This record gives sequence, structure tokens and C-alpha cells, in this order.
Amino acid sequence: MFFFNKELKSVQLDEKSERTIKARGGSLMASEMHFLPGGVGAMHSHPHEQIVYVLEGEADFTLGNETRRIGPGDSIYIAPNVIHGVVAITHFRALDIFSPQREDFLRNRV
Repeated sequence: MFFFNKELKSVQLDEKSERTIKARGGSLMASEMHFLPGGVGAMHSHPHEQIVYVLEGEADFTLGNETRRIGPGDSIYIAPNVIHGVVAITHFRALDIFSPQREDFLRNRV
């Protein structure tokens, strides 16, 4: 299955963040997150495994009880039900890979 960027629609989550589902199928989903400086991905957890790959910018990422500054090329593995969140320092873009797919993301698409 092909997913062409020009055909994908973003969802504005708040004034400083948006999400685009980039591809999905089987038990996998990829989404791209964009944050303006100061944008916040509130602390949360979910039953999905997740990998975050930083494409652009810097952010402070909290995983469990540890907060680290992340930047381009850095990756994070998030086990199911582990609390995590992010605060963008600069314009920040990351690719999120989930297994299984985030059905809540599919329900909240425009």
C-alpha cells in the first residue's frame, strides 16, 4: 500500500502541535508529529509499543522518571503503559511508530 505525502491530511491538536498519519497496515502505524517551540505533548501512557525517531529540532522528552534533551537522529523506545511526554525547545518534528495501530488516532482524523 502506498501513502503519498501530498494526499495526507494533518490534524491540528492545539495551537502548537499537529499530527499526520503517514502509513498504516497490519499491526503497525507511523505518524509524524510537528511542534512549534514551546509545544507540549502532555504526559500520558497507552498500551501500544512506540518508537520515536527525531527528524528535526530539539525537545525535552520525559520517559518514566527521566527527562533528556533529544535531537535529530535520536530514537526512543517506549514500552506499553510507560508514562511519557515532550516539550519542544525548537521547531520539532518526529516520526512515531506504533504497534498495534492507534485506533484513537483513526477516530480523530479530519
